[in-house]
Amino acid sequence: EYGPLEGILRFVPSVPGCMTMFTFINKSISSAVSETISTGKAEYVSTGRPNANTHYSWRDCYFVHSTSHYYPAFQVCFAYCVYYLLAESYGFDKLPMLVVMSSCGLWLVAPILFCPQPTVKTIIKDLNEFWQFCIAYPDVSSRTMQREKNKNTEDVLKASIKNPRATLYEVWLQRELKKKNTPVSQRLVVLIASLIKLCIVVSVLPTTM
Repeated sequence: EYGPLEGILRFVPSVPGCMTMFTFINKSISSAVSETISTGKAEYVSTGRPNANTHYSWRDCYFVHSTSHYYPAFQVCFAYCVYYLLAESYGFDKLPMLVVMSSCGLWLVAPILFCPQPTVKTIIKDLNEFWQFCIAYPDVSSRTMQREKNKNTEDVLKASIKNPRATLYEVWLQRELKKKNTPVSQRLVVLIASLIKLCIVVSVLPTTM
């Protein structure tokens, strides 16, 4: 309607933003598929497209995207560091893996980049709220807390995104306690994989000294 030149001028500036958003959304989809295959449950995974006028905090980003985006990004970065150190120790050439590392970076920063109303005041508030969430500790120990009848420890922890008194410790504890519902065979496989990762890390440490 406006001609090819007008189309190019409108399309090209939108490419970086579209690539960032769709990289994040595709990771949401892949995480949902992976979670469904491993657990047999099809739970909702946020794609990172909230209301355009609703501001969300960094704390909310952690609750929504930590399992699907943040932890996998850190795992990939850690694996690349191991690969880099091994290549350095044996004198092999190293690949920069720019696409992989850029994707990991987008998984981490996309929710913050597309957060509505990004002012200096809201950024400072979000940073302070997230820091308080990280360093806070429970009011009562999980060993001595009061439990209602027919409720487990994970049911009474303050680990909900809607609870302003939720702490990072209780969120982690709740996620670990929920793993007891997974089959023993699956937990055994995860344990073996974790031991393999530990052996790799231990073998890499002497090469850095």
